[in-house]
Amino acid sequence: MEAICSWKISNNWSCPICKKALESINHALLCCDFSSPVWNLWPENPLNTREIRWSFIDSAMFLLSHHPQHDLEYFFGIAWAIWYNRNKVVHEGNCLSHQQVWQIAKNVVEDSYNAADWDFPQLRPLPTKWNLPPPGFFKVNVDGATSNLGGNSSVGAIIRDYTGQVIAASCKILKAGYSADLVETLALLHGVMLAQELHLSRVLMESNALAVIQAVNDKCTGCSSGHIIQVILQSRNSFESCTFQHTSRQFNQVAHELAHYARRAECSQDWRGVTPPFIAALVQADQL
Repeated sequence: MEAICSWKISNNWSCPICKKALESINHALLCCDFSSPVWNLWPENPLNTREIRWSFIDSAMFLLSHHPQHDLEYFFGIAWAIWYNRNKVVHEGNCLSHQQVWQIAKNVVEDSYNAADWDFPQLRPLPTKWNLPPPGFFKVNVDGATSNLGGNSSVGAIIRDYTGQVIAASCKILKAGYSADLVETLALLHGVMLAQELHLSRVLMESNALAVIQAVNDKCTGCSSGHIIQVILQSRNSFESCTFQHTSRQFNQVAHELAHYARRAECSQDWRGVTPPFIAALVQADQL
């Protein structure tokens, strides 16, 4: 935390709404005193959000595995509306009512149902190496890991600044095995949430999953993972600048190794302001 603050990413880690706990994605979306009444307005809420013990992504995985798609869509819609209200408090000093936040969530879900056809723009050329982000920007590389042989899927993300310094790294084991495209989409969501949690304002998101990057850039919320893409697109609004670009697997090795580390170790782990030893050589190689 001290290293993060020294880079002036943030100097206030308390929840801007309840002011009772350190802010995190899980606290802001699930555990804050403001969030619970909003979740209670969802008549068919399949989660016991009053006594929830899972993380945000674990809750989403539970709904994905055991409930119809519309439950997951409402889950993401409510979460985005809560985060939208959090940003209004931070940037405008204005807090909506619980009923207003719930209505925004319903509108988000209904808008996703209206998704239709999208035009696919020309793809940019692939880079020939891992490139530093411009000054003032942070690059977030993400990757997912899954296997046809079974076992849990996993995701990994790493954030670096314009000098190549590692700001944060994260790997997460999911609760089941999922398709490659879905895991890559979840990896992108994981990277976006990590950048939000660190209060970064200008980010470049990179993944070697071409189909996922294309779907996000073309706002394909009507596809099979459209409910997740909808949240990614809505989350983009919390940044001053947020772009999604494709890179080759060769230049995404750090995130690839983070995702596979979670599968091998069967655990989730976060690092702030330090480079995990097992990816140090790969991080150094990216800067050659």
